[in-house]
Amino acid sequence: MYKRGDFKKLGMLGNGKKNTKIFKVEHINSKKIYVLKEVEARSLEKLNEYKEEAVQLAKAQNHPNILQFYGYYFYETTHSTFKLGIVCEFLNDDSNLEKVFRKRESKQIYWKEEDLTKMIYSMIDGLAFLQNISICHRDIKPANLFLLDSSEIKIIDFGESKEYLLDEDNHHATMATIRGTPQYLSPILWNAHVVLGTKQVEHNIYKSDVFSAGLVLYQLASMKDVTGFNQKTQHVDGERLIKDGLNQLGKVYSQKIIDILRLMLVFNEEKRPSFIELTKIIFGDNYIPRIDRNNTEFMSNAYSNTHENMTQNQGNNSKYYF
Repeated sequence: MYKRGDFKKLGMLGNGKKNTKIFKVEHINSKKIYVLKEVEARSLEKLNEYKEEAVQLAKAQNHPNILQFYGYYFYETTHSTFKLGIVCEFLNDDSNLEKVFRKRESKQIYWKEEDLTKMIYSMIDGLAFLQNISICHRDIKPANLFLLDSSEIKIIDFGESKEYLLDEDNHHATMATIRGTPQYLSPILWNAHVVLGTKQVEHNIYKSDVFSAGLVLYQLASMKDVTGFNQKTQHVDGERLIKDGLNQLGKVYSQKIIDILRLMLVFNEEKRPSFIELTKIIFGDNYIPRIDRNNTEFMSNAYSNTHENMTQNQGNNSKYYF
């Protein structure tokens, strides 16, 4: 565990929710550069609640597509509040996916097929790994993702993440408090939050994240925002927007990319695969999200074998195909 005095603040990177400030810091002894996320809490109870982010990050370590976590500290301030500091790897803000997307969107610069495929595979693999250890992110959006030089995606910000175990019927359905950003919510969450105005809804939390991830990946591929894609109202038909959008996208990218996005963006939660189910469809039934592998070699093999795996698994997973 670190101490507050172990670090020198080099500059502020931004503000977050929940009384959060994010700094670029230097570890005084090692001279290494990190990101420090400081959260202020008004009570020890609230401090323990915020500490869950560090707990989830600690469980999710050593995967190449998950933010690396190095430790935390906490202390009481002179104003009788408490501060929690979470120390993570430093990522250049210019590689934040929201910023990268906006730059390319303004010039309509599409990604190459191979680069987009790496983004899709790495993101699905990282989120399947989280599901495999019973962690749900719950706030998937471009601002919470970084694009690495390898064209893979790194997942950050576990402030809304939650540990959810399988129930007795091996389902993840639960009455859960709604978390996330409205534009990227799954249809069931968007309807509950915006139309019904409720704070909780029974849903499969991992499948909700699959839809959110699908929206992000579609946005990257299409170079267009996805407002309305999760809605089903008198004025907006998200299912139609998705269908028409994927048909247009088929003129730019291969069928294997379209098929993956179509699976992720199924409106009906029961027919939408979870991340683990999705990886088995894409990579084969024997696939298990794991960390003990050469990630470069894995991505290369996955890229070349995806079409064959999806064809072989289409019959075995027919409930996910229309």
